[in-house]
Amino acid sequence: MLPHIAVGLGLISILCLIASPTVGMVVVFIAKPFIDASWDLQFPFGLRPTEVFSALIPLILLAHMAVARNEKSLMRMPLKGMWLAYSVYILFFSMMIAYNDELKTGANIFFRYINGIVGFYFLQAFFRQGDRFKWFLWALILGGLFPMSLGLYQALTGFQWREAQAEGLVRNIGIWHDAVNMRAYALQTILGLLLYSALYVKTRNVPLKVMAMAYVAISTVVMMKAYSKAAMLVFALWVLCWTILRRQSAVLALLGIAGLLVTTYYAGDLLAQIGTLFHKELGFVSGKVEGKMTFQGRWFGWMEMMAEWERLPAMSQLFGSGQIATGAHNDFLQMLFHGGIVGVVMYLSLLIVIGVRIGRNLFAKADEMAVAALMVYLMWLVDTVGLVPSAYPAEQWLVWGLIGMSLRMRADAAREEPMREAVLDRDDSPSESPLTGTIVQRRFPLLSDQR
Repeated sequence: MLPHIAVGLGLISILCLIASPTVGMVVVFIAKPFIDASWDLQFPFGLRPTEVFSALIPLILLAHMAVARNEKSLMRMPLKGMWLAYSVYILFFSMMIAYNDELKTGANIFFRYINGIVGFYFLQAFFRQGDRFKWFLWALILGGLFPMSLGLYQALTGFQWREAQAEGLVRNIGIWHDAVNMRAYALQTILGLLLYSALYVKTRNVPLKVMAMAYVAISTVVMMKAYSKAAMLVFALWVLCWTILRRQSAVLALLGIAGLLVTTYYAGDLLAQIGTLFHKELGFVSGKVEGKMTFQGRWFGWMEMMAEWERLPAMSQLFGSGQIATGAHNDFLQMLFHGGIVGVVMYLSLLIVIGVRIGRNLFAKADEMAVAALMVYLMWLVDTVGLVPSAYPAEQWLVWGLIGMSLRMRADAAREEPMREAVLDRDDSPSESPLTGTIVQRRFPLLSDQR
């Protein structure tokens, strides 16, 4: 039944996306775990549902982007110049890969990478007004129900649909291809719950807060049971960012006490598992293990790829090898093969500029969206070391979508502030201004301190 459900949900999401990008992307995030679960299903010509799905979505959103006007126009998107230049270069090296290999391979690479500008664009263009951002958060929360349910069942029973291991530990990956899927669903569910609780749930609504925290706890257990080193590091960074930057020291203390109690109760099992998972890294710190044995031995693959890259002609090193490198387990090394030195420079420049913008906004005001932007940015940086996040459409939609949303909202607020001050400071304004003693309703409610 699952393949039929996946295909049906995929078709519904595509039709909704054509009719309305807002409704469509909500359905996409809810349907994505089901479609990903059909990774071993093949359509004619050897195409998989995941490949078709991940190509049609950016195509449809690019079409919406091309015809959008006014507030939804691409011209209103922050950093549009850098993203457009980067996207044109993606098309260039994808065509090189298509020429050197085959059209299907080049198209695969193009549709993977192009989700960067698509992700950065769609959220800030279609989910800023009214309660639409609430819909997006609900999509993240509801989209996690199916994988979190399977993950919790595995954690409680030990049942395995598919066998996978990490450092000798049995990973709970559900029915998906690998642990990347399960950890991604868990982290996006946690982030959706945190943002929804902070932005839309009143402090007095204790039952809903408790339910949200229970869901966060379940998602955390599922994430831990995937035994992903990157996911554990990301989660630790998220806890620090959310509690310290938002000055929730009480929450940090509560999490610390809860963690201490859990660790004490399950000390033997939990500490042993964490020690097993990180035993090579801990051995390297203590001087007992060579550095090349860390990162699950990925150093050997990286050195082999670098040796191969050094043998390439100068033009291939500069502009791209024309080879597919999605198995590089390092985003920068993947880009080095796909786009050459020029591609790496453009990619690094984009990351640096975005990081500076996020830091500047946080320094001005650490609101929920600015903190969330930092959290997903750090997740991306962590994943670039041992994974290839540029090859994962859903991670690009989430990371670049939230960052684009945060930067756009702050830019719009900064543009409107001088206009409001000009109106209030006019010499011919009435002595009894209608704004006096009232609360100014901002155009972008997420920037408001009201709940």
